[in-house]
Amino acid sequence: MSQLICPNCQAVFASSLGSQAAAAKLSKVLTCTECNAETHSTTTHSPGVVLNDEMVASCACHPYHLLEDGTLSPDTVAHAYAQGMSVTRLSKVESGEAHVMKFCAASFTGRGKGARGKKKAAGIAIVRTGDAREVFYDCGSQAFKVYDTASEAMDFHADIFATDFFGNSEELSLEDQAARLAAQMALIDRMELKLLPT
Repeated sequence: MSQLICPNCQAVFASSLGSQAAAAKLSKVLTCTECNAETHSTTTHSPGVVLNDEMVASCACHPYHLLEDGTLSPDTVAHAYAQGMSVTRLSKVESGEAHVMKFCAASFTGRGKGARGKKKAAGIAIVRTGDAREVFYDCGSQAFKVYDTASEAMDFHADIFATDFFGNSEELSLEDQAARLAAQMALIDRMELKLLPT
């Protein structure tokens, strides 16, 4: 296991993960002078930091994540601006992409209550961690961080978090909406969609 983040950042992660506003809360770790959460483990369950050459995957669901032409929509990465975009570190699960496909198909059936019940798995969106980290806002700041957010039950878990323009896009100024959308599209352009087998 790699070195843990500092106690202050540990407290920020502990109070943020699972919150609908986790991305905004986690922005506090961006200015830490003691550690860098991208190059340190955030939990004792971690198999190590998320390296730039790792591939990570998330679920892609109808009707939110796919456009009519079958490409990924900006909503694919919307969770990065709120609670975090959950991803699986493909090198940390024995069956790699098949593991994520199976999870998505079982979790998002298009039946049930609430927002999750309305989603039906279409496939998975895969991105190289370094590619996600190399998306920048026009002002020059890094748009996305990829953190190891392993738990005892899911040591393969990571999250992609935005570094600015948090919450609902509609509540932002038009200028901020444009900056956020440009970053979302840049990240989507680096992703590969793999559809569930039919």
